[in-house]
Amino acid sequence: MKVSFIFKNGVYVEESPRDGTPVHVLSYLNNLVYKVEINETVHVEDKNEQGKFTEVNLHNVKSIVFEFEEQDRFSKD
Repeated sequence: MKVSFIFKNGVYVEESPRDGTPVHVLSYLNNLVYKVEINETVHVEDKNEQGKFTEVNLHNVKSIVFEFEEQDRFSKD
């Protein structure tokens, strides 16, 4: 699973370790919620100036995009 935090001037991408079990996926999502809750600081490469990184708080995120891979998907069965 890959998560992209989109900010005004850049994008922060985080990938989960490959496990894909329902417990792992839910735990990973819970961890991401916690990071936003505590307003964690991340380093984002400025899209206007390549090679320049800026510290950004997760409270300033404009949107979050989740990309699930086949092994991350699960059903009741």
